[in-house]
This record gives sequence, C-alpha cells and structure tokens, in this order.
Amino acid sequence: MLERFLEQTPMPLLWGASLLLGYLMGAIPMGYLVAKLFYNKDITQEGSGNTGGTNVMRLCGKKAGLAVYALDFIKAVLPVLALRFLLPQEAWLHVLVGIIAIVGHSKSVFLGFKGGKSAMSSLGVIFALSPYTALVLAVLSLTLILSTRVVSIASLTAAFLATPVMYLFGSPKPYLAFTVAACILVFLRHRDNIKRLMAGTENKI
Repeated sequence: MLERFLEQTPMPLLWGASLLLGYLMGAIPMGYLVAKLFYNKDITQEGSGNTGGTNVMRLCGKKAGLAVYALDFIKAVLPVLALRFLLPQEAWLHVLVGIIAIVGHSKSVFLGFKGGKSAMSSLGVIFALSPYTALVLAVLSLTLILSTRVVSIASLTAAFLATPVMYLFGSPKPYLAFTVAACILVFLRHRDNIKRLMAGTENKI
C-alpha cells in the first residue's frame, strides 16, 4: 500500500512534504523543552541563549545535557533515514531534507527562529547518510572534548573533517555536498565561539 501511494503521488508533492516535515522535525526545541519541563528554566534567556546540549548542560547538569545531545541527534536522523528507506534513489532529497532539518534546529519556528548551533543535528544527518563517517567523527569529537574540555573545538573540527572522511568511505557526491554545506553552517553558527577561541576566553565544561 505504501509503495502504491508513493508511486501515485506527484514527485513535487513528495519533495515539498518531505522538506516541510524535515524542517518541523528539526525545529522541535528539545533543549528548550527539557530545560523548561524538568528544570523550569528558559534557556533562551540564560547562559549563551542557545538551545543545544552544551547550554543545557551548563544550566541544568550533565544528565540533561546528554539527553538533549541524544534527542537533537535523533530528530535529525529520523527524517533522512526514513527517506533513504522510502525513496532510496533521491539522494539530493536526502541531502536537502538533512539541511532543512538542521536549519529547523538552528532557526526554530517554535522559538521565534532561535535555536542551537547545529553540531549534533549535523552529526545526526551524517549518521543517516554515512554511519561509518559519523562514528569516526563521534570518536574524534569525544576525544577532543575529553582532552580540551571545549565543545566548540570538537564541533568545529568534526565539521571541517566531515567531507574528507565521508569521501574516504566512498559516499556519493550529493552526500559530500551536504557535509560542505553543514560545515559552512556550523562555522557560521560558531562565530562567537571562534572569536573566544582566538582570544583564549572560550568556555570549558
């Protein structure tokens, strides 16, 4: 029944619906919800103001931060993985939905277009596209976090290395294009962190 539905539905409609659902999934403000529901904190008004796991960890503790990291990862994985299963030949659609999910995370319609810095959501999309690449980047990020205690260093390094690592695993060109776009977005979202890193004043966990 599902295959018949997909065959009978016009492709532009499928693309439009996929992009909309991808954005809405990415826009679910997991960090805001965890902090508000369990700790009665509005993290958009405290700390860095970002809704990602790092700000939640600083304001609400390690368990809350780790939970948000996991939730932000999962919400980016699900729409892309579903499309890879339902429409395996539409590689560019996989990529565009991944990008729009990340945009949803960083510019959530539910929070007045505020959000997080997209590193964990980007890793989630990469996992959906290339699990081995995501595993390499996750190990690298964890190593850097443990050694430097600076999350931004891990995020920026992983974003920068995502394209060459995915290339080594033989991923198709659309997927490589995604990692380039994600890298640019992550670096743009970390502009203030980069300034603090250069000044030696970046926050540690």
